Amino acid sequence: MDRKVTGSISPVPRLMTEANQSPGTAPSAVTVLAVDPGRVKCGLAVVAGAAPPRCLERAVVETERLTLAVADVLRRQPEIGRILLGDATHSATLRKALEAAFPGMPLLLVDEHGTSARARRRYVQDNPAPGWRRLLPAGLRSPETPYDDYAALLMAEDYFQPD
Repeated sequence: MDRKVTGSISPVPRLMTEANQSPGTAPSAVTVLAVDPGRVKCGLAVVAGAAPPRCLERAVVETERLTLAVADVLRRQPEIGRILLGDATHSATLRKALEAAFPGMPLLLVDEHGTSARARRRYVQDNPAPGWRRLLPAGLRSPETPYDDYAALLMAEDYFQPD
């Protein structure tokens, strides 16, 4: 699978901020679109909240094309019930852009603390190194492609986990 930064995703009404909803109260039947925000690129993951949560698709997109990519995902995945947006890097700007572009889609800011390090470990686990590189300890391997989509996936999985 080609994992370079792209402008769109390929498969695998008014904005409401749900400030009072904690990750432990996530409805299990909801499908979410999680966004790991960044200045240059963003990770996206569509996750169905069945037990256990199931990833339907992931992608890394250029930040400047985020709203186009989200529109494409929402068109193809009409069962998405809300957008989860990481609360760290560049989230304030992207939140405004998503509010303007998707005024009827509920949006929830979620804690993304530690997701980048966890995403790196998960990426290395899911993508074994080829050839001699597999002899290196996992902690010494550097992913050759962006793994922001894994950070978005982890945010969604955390959202569906009870406290």
